[in-house]
Amino acid sequence: MRPSCIISFKSLLAALLLTISGALANAQQLLPDLGSIDGVDLTPDNILGYGIINGGSQPVAVTIRGRIRYRESDLTMGYRMEATLAPGFNRVASLGGKPVWEFSRSALKELFFQYRLLPQGTYEYCVEVAKKGGGDGGDGSGGSDCLFRQSKDLFMISLLEPDDDAKIYEYHPLLSWVCNYPLGSALTYRLRIAEVKEGQNNYNALTRNNPVYSEKNLAATSRLYPAYAKALKPFQPYAWTVDAYYKGILLGGAEPWRFTIVEDSLLLASVPRYQSYLDLEKESGKTSFFAPGILKLKYELRDLRADSLRLRLFAADPEPKEIALRNNVLIARLGDNRYELDLQQERELKHMQLYRLQVTNGKNEKYNIAFRYINPEYLN
Repeated sequence: MRPSCIISFKSLLAALLLTISGALANAQQLLPDLGSIDGVDLTPDNILGYGIINGGSQPVAVTIRGRIRYRESDLTMGYRMEATLAPGFNRVASLGGKPVWEFSRSALKELFFQYRLLPQGTYEYCVEVAKKGGGDGGDGSGGSDCLFRQSKDLFMISLLEPDDDAKIYEYHPLLSWVCNYPLGSALTYRLRIAEVKEGQNNYNALTRNNPVYSEKNLAATSRLYPAYAKALKPFQPYAWTVDAYYKGILLGGAEPWRFTIVEDSLLLASVPRYQSYLDLEKESGKTSFFAPGILKLKYELRDLRADSLRLRLFAADPEPKEIALRNNVLIARLGDNRYELDLQQERELKHMQLYRLQVTNGKNEKYNIAFRYINPEYLN
C-alpha cells in the first residue's frame, strides 16, 4: 500500500512541474533593457537605442511608452509608439515604428530636436511595454525599465575675467564670459556672486551663501558690477559664476571662479620682503611693523639656563579682543634665541588689521610688539 502512495505522489508532482513549465513557456514576457544607453547623453539619435526582449515564441504587437521627468522641475517629455516584436532581442530603433511625441514646453521640444540638447538637471527616463490592448501587463505580458542621469554641462560657458583667484583693485569690476553653445545668440544669462567663507570652496560658497549680487535675463556676455548692488569689501574673497538659459530653461553653468579686491596697492608695494628680527627688550608697542605671514622675534636670556615665554595676541582695531593662539608658549635657552611665528596658521587674523602681541617671561616681565598683519598672498 505504501509504495503505491509514493508512486502516486511522484506522478502528481511531475504533472505539476510540467504544468508550471508549460505555462512559463507560453507566457509572452516583454522586458525592456535600457543598459545600452545608460550613462550617455540622450539625443534624438540614441533615445530609442535600447532593446526589448520578447520571451515568447511568437511575434507580438505592442505599445511602447517612454517618458523623461526632471526632478524638482515641471519639465517632461515622452513618446508613444506601436511596433511588433519578434521572439528574442529587439532593438527599438530598428523596429520602424513612428513615435508620437509630447513635451511640457515648446522650448524643450526645440532644444531636443533642433539643438540636440537636454536641460541641466537630474532626470528619470522610463520605458514601459505592453501587449497592444493587453491592459497593465499583469499577466507577464509587459514590463518596464528606468534609468537615472544627471545632465550637467559646466564647460560650455567659460569665464574670462577677472581671472580665477585674481587680485583686483576695482570695486565695480567688469565680469565677462564666453559661451560655446550653438544657440548662443538665443540665450540669456544669470550672473551670481557670493562671499567665500572660511573653509569653503567656490561651489559651496555659491550654493550655501546668500548672493551679494544676482541678476537674470542678461543678454550680453559681460556685466559691470552695478552701483546699486551690495558694496564689495576689500580682502574678502568672492566666488562668481554664470548660468545659461534658453527661453527660461537652464542649460548649464560655468565653472565657478573667485576674485579678491586688494586695497592700498602702494602700501603693499612698500612692504619689505625680508623681515628683520624684532628685539623684545627694545620694543614697547608704540611702533607698528609689517608681518607678511611671519613675525620674527629675538630674545636674549642672560641669567637663567632656561625660561618660558607666554604669548597673548590681541586685535587692536576696532576693539581690543584676545585671539587664542595655536602655540602660546616659547622656550628660551641661555643666550640668543630667535623665533619665527607662523601667523598664517592663525585663521582669525585679517589682512591689514593691527594686532598687539604680548610676551611675558618667567619673571613676569612683559614686552609688547605691535604689527599689521599682511596676507602674503596679496604680495604676489
